[in-house]
Amino acid sequence: MMIIAQTSCANLDASKNEPVSKEEFMLDTICSISVYRIKDAKGDETDAANVKNEAESAIDEAFALCDELEHKLSRTIAGSDVSHINSAKGEWTEVSNETLELIQKGMEYSDISDGDFDITCGGITELWDFHAAEGKEKLPDEAALTEAVKHINYKNVEIDEKGGRVRLPDPDARIDLGGIAKGYIGD
Repeated sequence: MMIIAQTSCANLDASKNEPVSKEEFMLDTICSISVYRIKDAKGDETDAANVKNEAESAIDEAFALCDELEHKLSRTIAGSDVSHINSAKGEWTEVSNETLELIQKGMEYSDISDGDFDITCGGITELWDFHAAEGKEKLPDEAALTEAVKHINYKNVEIDEKGGRVRLPDPDARIDLGGIAKGYIGD
């Protein structure tokens, strides 16, 4: 397999264009954001290192947006849109525009893959404790997995676009957007 990548380096001198970067642990991983250039109100570009405070402020705003989206889209954060859907026991749940958009996109990917990718896999993923202390990990038992599989079917997700609501008619179904949320948030 061959991968060809093109990049543009016009007017960039790496020795003069040092990025301003920060890392944070969020989205269950280490996230890094780097700013190389900043545009002012006139559209003129400046090396980020020359306007470090402005670059750091932009990075802080980006991390704040990541945190805001994580708190809407995460299956594991209490109070998130997804946790509300999953605990609604088949009732309609109002969600943010971002959550609605990502669920719709997830359903599209589920459809394209004929269900090989399925956003209703949350009942399976919650059986694992990926944060267990070393040596305390355990695999779910076969009976629990067999039962959870019965509730996976993205075609059973109902969306009320005008009302901004989502519903899982199967009260034991669970949404997990982890397969696409990081990419969405990164975008």
